Amino acid sequence: MVAESRTRAGKAPIPVPNHMFIFGLGFTGLRLAIELGRLGWIVSGTVQSEEKKKEIEKEHPFIKVIVVDDHLDNNSLDSCLEGITHILATAPVNKRSGEDPILETFGDAITTRSINGQIFWAGYLSTTSVYGDHKGAWVTETTKANPTLKRGRLRKHAEESWLATGAPVHIFRLPGIYGPFRGTVNRARKGAAKMVYKEGQVFSRIHVDDIVGVLIASIRLPNPGRVYNVVDDTPEANWIVTEHAYNLLKRKAPEKMQWEVAKKGMSPMSLSFYSESKRVSNKRIKDELGYTLLYPSYKEGFPAQIQEEECKMKNLHEKKIKKGGLQWSLGHLVFHRFSFGLIPRHVFAFISVGVNALRGLYRSVMSFAKEQLPSPKTRDVLCLLVDNGSLRPEPTLQFRKYAKMLEEASSDFPFSLTVKAVSARHSHKIPVEQLDGISAETLAEIQSNKEGFSSDQVLCVPMFLSNSRTVTSFIPGALTTISNQSKKRFSFRVSDPLVKPTKILQDLQEPCSIESILCNMIRRVRENIPEKEECAVVLVDHGSPSRDVNAVRRGLAGSLRIMLGDEVSKVVDCSMERREGEYYDFNDPLLENVFDLGGMGVGSVILAYAFLAPGRHAGKDGDIEEILNDVKARHPELKIYQTGLIADDENRKELQNLLSSRLRSIL
Repeated sequence: MVAESRTRAGKAPIPVPNHMFIFGLGFTGLRLAIELGRLGWIVSGTVQSEEKKKEIEKEHPFIKVIVVDDHLDNNSLDSCLEGITHILATAPVNKRSGEDPILETFGDAITTRSINGQIFWAGYLSTTSVYGDHKGAWVTETTKANPTLKRGRLRKHAEESWLATGAPVHIFRLPGIYGPFRGTVNRARKGAAKMVYKEGQVFSRIHVDDIVGVLIASIRLPNPGRVYNVVDDTPEANWIVTEHAYNLLKRKAPEKMQWEVAKKGMSPMSLSFYSESKRVSNKRIKDELGYTLLYPSYKEGFPAQIQEEECKMKNLHEKKIKKGGLQWSLGHLVFHRFSFGLIPRHVFAFISVGVNALRGLYRSVMSFAKEQLPSPKTRDVLCLLVDNGSLRPEPTLQFRKYAKMLEEASSDFPFSLTVKAVSARHSHKIPVEQLDGISAETLAEIQSNKEGFSSDQVLCVPMFLSNSRTVTSFIPGALTTISNQSKKRFSFRVSDPLVKPTKILQDLQEPCSIESILCNMIRRVRENIPEKEECAVVLVDHGSPSRDVNAVRRGLAGSLRIMLGDEVSKVVDCSMERREGEYYDFNDPLLENVFDLGGMGVGSVILAYAFLAPGRHAGKDGDIEEILNDVKARHPELKIYQTGLIADDENRKELQNLLSSRLRSIL
């Protein structure tokens, strides 16, 4: 099968733990945190008071709790999000500003991490009120969001704001949530639940544990930009659900109240709930995420809620009467406050001192190197345009063109510059007749033949999108060896790869960048698709055993979400192939599987190539063409439009300017 051929065997390292950051450790957020902790995740989250922080840390010491208040500065924001891989937003909209409070505080930090590929998955908990009133009719995720209430309009705006961050956001629309000590059962236990009858009025609901289950299912099968209704199978009238709760508690239910009577004593908030009626479908979470509800209706959920409440109350009572229990609890709290408070500060301080020392050493070394390196004004300088290498001639011929253009563009330099296209490996095996009679050169071959360079200063511009091991290790190592074994030694400098290792928001405005090249490639294809037709984008790269290299692809996808905006319906990134083992899951989804995700197997999709030049994988008769043939056979209603490659002639001017900027950065 194709799927087997795209997963390569190999010994995998130990998986790196995922780190979930939950904005709002409330009823749902805390429930998810507890479950993820049980699964071995690192979990952090926010609360609004020191009291709540202490309460959570006492019961769940594995959760790192952060108090978000007015004293949180930019440095604190950065440290809060350091190392996170997943984020969940649970907070309601800020009623005063009408904006999402998380994005008001953390928005820029989230976007910056998204365009740098540091966020694997993001979730936003919205509400089914965005659909408005449908007079009891069924709604699905494809139903147009047409909120009639202010809170629905605010939630719709918040959804749009989250989707615009560039993060791989998933929207979860929730109805009324119930669970331990919350919802209809809790009100009935207090005798406060009223049985209101309004003809045709129905509500949807969901147990908190099913929300947690759906979130985890989505994390395991991400599909950025997708919307999910998280509701149970049974929309029902309020009075029927309330009567059932009283019966389970073996308490007498109040008399059923007619709407005309009940509404006179209701608050504006309660009245607003009864102003809308709809039946919300949950088919998508079952079909696409493969999720099976723990509690298909309140008839299964309420008994489970009551049982858990009674168990918790019993345990609480036993703790109170247990001799010495209070002293132990306080000691336990102090211990964990120490563990998660003082020690990290000392560790961070130690790391900070070390980093500053390394920075000072780096500056000293670079200053010394600049003094020792020959002045370019009096020397001939060699520039190597280094690609990974291929057994096909097209990449070598293409990169020779760019080497020639780069050399011609250096006429204003105060020294003589020669630019050569050289591969890291492989290309020297290409028959010379396929390369216009000029053999390809590789660093590996030069190194093995103990050849050198005539220049005493070598500048290297990697034709790579990211800092792969070839860029960070092989190229510097090969150049060092070549210099050491040559009669004439040379100094060398290596520029950054074509995608900046660390990006800021302003970088997206640069006219000459890989992001802008990809964006323009997609827009050229989009022009050939009817404007009214929705179109998704799939960004594909080769795949890598390095998490850092893989982060570049995710960062490019995040940048494209921001730059393309509503020109496309969504942007999903994927790998052509990957290695076996849980550690390499960060490469998923594979290209062969991405069109099996919900909504991706029909309609128009633009396949954007994060490949520089044609070769064994991209281009005519390549691996990707074979994969797409299989995909089209499985999805006959799918229309796949393809961009060119980054180093194609249509992108020549932009790529030439980008290469020139990389060269100038190391002069």
